[in-house]
Amino acid sequence: MKRMILKFVTVVPVIAALLALVSCSALPGNGVLTLKQTQINVSWKMTAYEQAVTGGSVTEAQSQRVAAAQQAYRQAFQQALTDAGGNLKAPTPPKLQILVDQLLAAVNDVLTTL
Repeated sequence: MKRMILKFVTVVPVIAALLALVSCSALPGNGVLTLKQTQINVSWKMTAYEQAVTGGSVTEAQSQRVAAAQQAYRQAFQQALTDAGGNLKAPTPPKLQILVDQLLAAVNDVLTTL
């Protein structure tokens, strides 16, 4: 009986660890965001930025930088969405992710100066 319990105690944690590893590797995208996730990430940051603009805390230079980055993002997002056949579950292309990073950096620059 002790032998059976000992086997059970040693085998169960190993199986649980293997299942955890398999389930993590089966996550969709393997760390790449979908177009929908990217859209959501940008959307909430832009809402915070628009509130800062309304409060009058944004300089002209900051506003121009964000506007240019936002325009580039919108064009790239539309192109990526078209390339994906309108599928928002498609992975975000690297080129779009670079533009997202630039836009969020410009927005974060504004938000950190408040």
